[in-house]
Amino acid sequence: MHQYIRLFLYLFSDELDDQPAPMSGTTTHGYSTTDKLLSTDPVRWLISKQSFDGTWILSDDEIRILTNQSLNGKLQSTITTNSNALTTAFAIAYLETKQQNQRDLWSTLVDKARKQLINYGLSQNDIQSLINEFQTQLNA
Repeated sequence: MHQYIRLFLYLFSDELDDQPAPMSGTTTHGYSTTDKLLSTDPVRWLISKQSFDGTWILSDDEIRILTNQSLNGKLQSTITTNSNALTTAFAIAYLETKQQNQRDLWSTLVDKARKQLINYGLSQNDIQSLINEFQTQLNA
């Protein structure tokens, strides 16, 4: 229960701006608010991007910004070709690899995402292998 309260306070705090935030994706001073949040607080951005069912649907451009250009091209794997499964596994790998210090904010969301990957027909071993593939790429 404490994790949910902390997550709620984190999501709805106004630390990033003293003014109400424009709708996601609108522009302010020549850059999108999505890009601003993505570059300043990637964990908060990923939390806001998770779908109700637990998936993360990320574009190639969003992945490039998130990884500071370290991943070029589309996400691919021999385990699945489902793009929603790939981007969801990538988001899990990113959080577990690059954002360990904020685990208390995202761990519940990752659990939900893992359950959704099972709904996509992946086994626990497939899920972990897919996440490991992306963690290796992120650490390269």
